[in-house]
Amino acid sequence: MIEGAAMYTGKLISELMATVDRVGQETAQQRMAHERELHAIFAMQIPMTPDDRVFVKRILMGAA
Repeated sequence: MIEGAAMYTGKLISELMATVDRVGQETAQQRMAHERELHAIFAMQIPMTPDDRVFVKRILMGAA
């Protein structure tokens, strides 16, 4: 056995596991926030047909 290796078995593993749990929770929260943002963006879309020239012109002018 390598000298000093035994001191890392308990505390280091516990700290690593806590870090992994924390990062996993943060990632899940970020994913949910992104999904809510995308849902809001898609909900704002205006349905159009090719004959809606007035709407198309206004939307394209706003994008410029």
